[in-house]
Amino acid sequence: MLYFFGSCLFHFALFFFASRLFRKLEGGEMPELESDNNTPPQVKYDVFVSFRGEDVRDNFLSHLTEAFDRNKINTFVDDKLKTGEEIWSSLVAAIHASSISLIIFSPDYASSRWCLKELVTILECSKKYGRLVIPVFYNVQPTHVRHQSGSYKNAFTQHMKKHRTEVQLWRDALTKCADFSGIGYSKFRNDAVMVKYIVKYVMERLVKPPLNSIGLVGIEEKRAAVESLIRKEPKITRLVGIWGMGGIGKTTLAEEIFNKLQSEYEASYFLANERKESEKQGIISLKEKVFSRLLKCDVEIGTPNSLPADIVRKICQTKVLVVLDDVDDFDHIEKILGTLDNFGPGSRILITTRDKQVLNKANEIYPLEKLSSHEALHLFISKAFNQVEHQRVANKLIESVVNYAQGIPLAVKVLASLLCGKDNKEWKSLLDKLNTMPCKEIYDILKLSFDSLEFKEQEIFLDLACFFLRRHEPVDVGKLKSLLKVDESDCSMAFELGRLKDKALITISGDNIVSMHDTLQEMAWKIARDQSIKEDSRRRIRLWDSGDVWKALRNGKVEAIRSIQIDLEKIKTTKLLAHQFAKMSELKFLHVESGNSQHGRWFRSLKSKLRYLYWPGYPLKSLPTNFLAEELVILKLEGSRTEELDGVKNLVSLKEVDLSSSRCSLEALPELPPSLKALDVKRCSLEALPELPPSLITLDVRGCSSLKALPELPSSFEIVDVRGCSSLETLSGLPPCLEILHARGCSSLKALPKLPPSLETLEVKWCSSLMALPELPPSLKTLDVNRCSSLKALPELPPSLETLDVSECVSLESLPELPTSLETLKATYCRSLKVVLFPSTMADQLRENKKCVWFNGCLNLDEHCLKAIELNAQINVMKFAQNDDDVIYVNPGSSVPNWFKYKTTNDYIIIDNLSSPVLGFIFCFVFHDLSYRCCEYGIQMAISDGEGEGTATINDIWWLQGKSDQVYLRYDKKISDFLTSRAEDLARFQIRVILLEYTGIIETVVNQDLVKGFGLHPISTLTA
Repeated sequence: MLYFFGSCLFHFALFFFASRLFRKLEGGEMPELESDNNTPPQVKYDVFVSFRGEDVRDNFLSHLTEAFDRNKINTFVDDKLKTGEEIWSSLVAAIHASSISLIIFSPDYASSRWCLKELVTILECSKKYGRLVIPVFYNVQPTHVRHQSGSYKNAFTQHMKKHRTEVQLWRDALTKCADFSGIGYSKFRNDAVMVKYIVKYVMERLVKPPLNSIGLVGIEEKRAAVESLIRKEPKITRLVGIWGMGGIGKTTLAEEIFNKLQSEYEASYFLANERKESEKQGIISLKEKVFSRLLKCDVEIGTPNSLPADIVRKICQTKVLVVLDDVDDFDHIEKILGTLDNFGPGSRILITTRDKQVLNKANEIYPLEKLSSHEALHLFISKAFNQVEHQRVANKLIESVVNYAQGIPLAVKVLASLLCGKDNKEWKSLLDKLNTMPCKEIYDILKLSFDSLEFKEQEIFLDLACFFLRRHEPVDVGKLKSLLKVDESDCSMAFELGRLKDKALITISGDNIVSMHDTLQEMAWKIARDQSIKEDSRRRIRLWDSGDVWKALRNGKVEAIRSIQIDLEKIKTTKLLAHQFAKMSELKFLHVESGNSQHGRWFRSLKSKLRYLYWPGYPLKSLPTNFLAEELVILKLEGSRTEELDGVKNLVSLKEVDLSSSRCSLEALPELPPSLKALDVKRCSLEALPELPPSLITLDVRGCSSLKALPELPSSFEIVDVRGCSSLETLSGLPPCLEILHARGCSSLKALPKLPPSLETLEVKWCSSLMALPELPPSLKTLDVNRCSSLKALPELPPSLETLDVSECVSLESLPELPTSLETLKATYCRSLKVVLFPSTMADQLRENKKCVWFNGCLNLDEHCLKAIELNAQINVMKFAQNDDDVIYVNPGSSVPNWFKYKTTNDYIIIDNLSSPVLGFIFCFVFHDLSYRCCEYGIQMAISDGEGEGTATINDIWWLQGKSDQVYLRYDKKISDFLTSRAEDLARFQIRVILLEYTGIIETVVNQDLVKGFGLHPISTLTA
């Protein structure tokens, strides 16, 4: 009996459980979304798949899930439910925990009430949490789903009988889901192709947001630039390189690109630090690792220089993305990957390297630049401080650290980590340390580039860093070729400098100027010091620090010194100098600071053949007679006491001489060597120059106030600069290739010779004796005769002229017809000027380019001329304002021109209801005499509503001047845009002009009575 009772109780419990479960499956209980807030649940699965098992489980779905697994896409299908789990609540939880819901609409999908309930839950989750929904239409048309037709119509006929209350909810869900961007089976020739596409489609949408959103700075634009190179010619295989110095962010950029784009390829691999891994693992091991990953199976490769045929056969059908990071040997690319032809069409190989030569077969090279100062500051603050912590550190200290990093991301981040949480005292201590010793973490990364150089390349790099580039002055490639070569037979210097450039250790600008990043230079200084420690603690090859110089002189180990920079004021005694310098047989480069005639005596004992001598303020009257000059390339004795150079012999290698600002009577120069390319004698007392060699390219005689004439100039000269030669009375024939002539301040110059046809710039400003100009060549673009007080007329102006300055030509009475090419005309305070001839026809005036015209202070212009200026101003200001080009016209006058729509004698204008949309504003200001104070004036514009509330202002300094009433007509895009943007939302608004006075940096509002008139002309869509 007891057994019977127990059996009945068991079956009752089982019946109760089954009934409860059935009610849940039939919809009696539908669990709510997990929380009422909008915080998404934690993601556990990449994809949740909703499907009708009878249609797809054993065929299409099995292939799809296998492909998902192969591509490491974590997928939930209902076979992942564990025994004993409550089915519906587990499904809902899986939907919420999935990034993407993939709904496979098959012919029998709608017949399952279970599938329809999943669909409703998926859409609710998408709406609440922003989860992605991807419909797949498998053997069914989207219209059948959208309109519940075909097999879906039959399914809903059955649902109407049993689940009438839920039918409309399901219909709405199907209709909405069919409107999503989906994947239809009709586009694919078979299931395999469709599966491949779905996997690619899903992977693209699983890519995480770029990392720069969580800490990287300045990478977005760089990533976009490299992406554009990668996406070129999508059907062929291409190799793209990222090149730059160590620590500049090449690896980080490559990682960002790889993470974003890898889903677009059938296989991908990122090999980090190839240089190090090749040394550690060997080429064969790396090849096996790369191709095992690409082919998704283990491979064995026995040869270092080739690939087995079966691997080539498989990989040539695969579109791959491979990144090889930090490659320093081009051969490694081919040894690891083989040729580009091995890979499927559209494959991409991305290489990062410090050596441009590694990329000699690349289709594209992206040179990675350093961070801007703003980006570097942003990155540093984000790494070194929390949101308010940086307020405790002095801004000057932050600025000093960021300046030290010089835009190198590695340096910025290392310094930020070192200084995080430190106080001002510790910051100052680190900065002091960095002045003498670079940060180890930065040094170790940068030194890898140096270690990869050949010995000769290393020596050249150290010469540059420890001598030639220490003063941060321009150094020309051509000079370095002569200075750094081993001997006269050495022709390899161009190649060696090119290698340093390719290694990103130096930069060479378009005009052949060499420079080096500060952190690389500091690395070189440490290397130079360390070399002496390893070899002989008392022996140094390159010296620049005064303390190190003194130690070397005291120890007597000076025979190997190659370059030295010495400040005589910091040497404790000069008694050692003569003895020690006599021993410096290898000295090539010498830079001496300060010194008097006593200090100079030791120089006579120098026995080495210098190539470079720089001694500003050289204290002796001449170079020693025993001076070995046959290898001397550059001689710089600026500000010296030198009186003559006749005693120096064998200047056969000399290319540059700088004797500028010699303080004594350097009245003559010896015969100049045929190798000379540059001669600088500015501000010397020379009365004449010797014959100039044909090799000469640059001659600087500026400020030679005693110079009365120039010798014949070499025909190759493109620039002649005689500014400040106040005794120069004439210029002989000018070189036929001359492009620029600067003769400002030649107050004795009365006439110019015939001008060569190639001349583009003629500056004779402040030539007060110049009475006339010769015929102007047709190529002339700039003519500056400012303050030529004797000049009464100008010849015909050439059709190419763009800039004309005749300001303060007080004798000038007229201007010839202005060419349509003219953009800038300055004719201020031409008190005799009466006539200005503008282009004679309206068609020519419409073709004009004048954007900056100044006639203020021209008080004798006749009435006809003033009207012509006003008409010309109206035409050009309206024309250029409509093109958003800044324009200014200034001329004598006392009222706003009549063509302005709004004008007043007050300093403000109130505007009601502009009749059409406004694109901008043209302004006119009329000012009284502004010459009553010795200061400059500027403008502030203010806009507010009609009652003067809600004022917004913008300043723009226009440096207004004038000795009478002046009209300033102006279109300024910045101010116009500012006012237009604020006027858009105001039916009635006020614009006020405020005159500002500037004394130094002090800004003061001036008495507004000086504003005699104010005009405003809107540029509307109608006028445009």
